[in-house]
Amino acid sequence: MNMKPGDRSQNTDLHAEIEALRREVAELRARRLSAASPRSAETPSSVGEEMAMTEELKAVMEELTESIETGITKRPVAYVLGALLVGILVGRMLSR
Repeated sequence: MNMKPGDRSQNTDLHAEIEALRREVAELRARRLSAASPRSAETPSSVGEEMAMTEELKAVMEELTESIETGITKRPVAYVLGALLVGILVGRMLSR
């Protein structure tokens, strides 16, 4: 293969540019993976805080469920009519 003197420098430049692009792609992949898994940066205390918030949310949901069950037991007709009205409203909004 006949190469001119300027061809080697162009070839070297292309190889250097390809290597720079490979490094950049690897860096972008690493950034994307670290952004996709934020849990890897969490400390044990933040995980503990999340667990406490989850337990608190469960307790609030249980209280709300009990409150609703009590209300339904006391006034079943009112709750059935309320559910019917909500269903009608949602149906009208979705049909538009």
